[in-house]
Amino acid sequence: MPPPQANTVPETASRSLLTRWRRLWFPPPDLSRRLLREHRFRIAVCLMLLAPMSIGFWLVDRIIDPVGAERTLMLKLPFLVTILFGMAVLKEHRPWVVGVLQSIVLIAHLACDSLALALLDNGVKAGLGGYIVAYLFAMFILPGLPLVWSLLVVLFIPSVPLGMALAGWLPGFPYALFAMTMLPLSVCVLILMIFAARAGHLRDDLEQRLKAASNTDPLTGISNRRRFMPALAIELQRAQRQNSPLAVLMLDIDRFKRVNDRYGHFTGDQVICRLAQLCGENLRSFDLAARVGGEEFALLLPGADLTQALTVAERLRQQAAALMMKDGYGQAFHFTISIGVAGVAPGDDAVTLLSRADKGLYQAKQGGRNRVCVGSEDGQKKLGHLTLVGT
Repeated sequence: MPPPQANTVPETASRSLLTRWRRLWFPPPDLSRRLLREHRFRIAVCLMLLAPMSIGFWLVDRIIDPVGAERTLMLKLPFLVTILFGMAVLKEHRPWVVGVLQSIVLIAHLACDSLALALLDNGVKAGLGGYIVAYLFAMFILPGLPLVWSLLVVLFIPSVPLGMALAGWLPGFPYALFAMTMLPLSVCVLILMIFAARAGHLRDDLEQRLKAASNTDPLTGISNRRRFMPALAIELQRAQRQNSPLAVLMLDIDRFKRVNDRYGHFTGDQVICRLAQLCGENLRSFDLAARVGGEEFALLLPGADLTQALTVAERLRQQAAALMMKDGYGQAFHFTISIGVAGVAPGDDAVTLLSRADKGLYQAKQGGRNRVCVGSEDGQKKLGHLTLVGT
């Protein structure tokens, strides 16, 4: 019997070529945020370094043309504010905001430097190296942003000085030399960015698969305790904040050791997998089932009150008892489960809520197994197949 499939990140090789390229150029928001978080510190440092770098270039201009450099100083001073841009990037997690900040910095950098070169003696021709530096700078700050944005920046860098030259602001602009230098450089930079973005996506896919694997039970394919406990803490906080119901079920296969001893461990694994599948069939899309022990499962039901949780638990108990399993020799057998139920109460934390559900499970075992119990501190009342404790 195949185990139910886990919700894991699909293999990259299984995606169609069109899907992979669309994801590369237009990554989903959660992927963009993860990639930006990875590169955010480097982007911020590069933006902060732009201010002292521009002052350093001005010192070089002063050596080459002292007279002209005096007129370009005011065009370099605005770059001191790039330190503030870098500090803003350190605190910003939205890719489109970071992209806008970078675009503003690049536009101002290219425009001011181009105007400064026009004021220097033969500065326009000698300043082509500055545009190459702009490309190198872009390669350091663009990783982590959607690739389509990077492409627009790559195309935009040469268009700024070219547009200013066509407007007559850069007299003596070397169009032919500029084209021979920037066109092949643009192609090379674009190719490098595509490969860098692809490597980032592959690494993120691997990290997500590893994360999913660490949160998944390898036998059943459902969640494990590592995923269940943080999810329980989050849902518990939400329930207490919104004053909404929340229920937890703890269930266990009755006399599972006998199943292993009589039918073998492989058949015992089949029983566990079938029970996991049964849990998944009875839960909503936002519920969570996890294998938290050898034959023990925990179910998290956000928004479900105690009555609804009891209904789910009793349905699970009945369906499990009605299942007919077969061992490796074709011998049929049945198994039963016991379930403990707990609903959230004021002042509960994850430990107390789980402890109360576990108490209900213990009382179901003590009461004869194959039953559902609501765990509480004292008292019990039987109602049909349900054993309600402390109602």
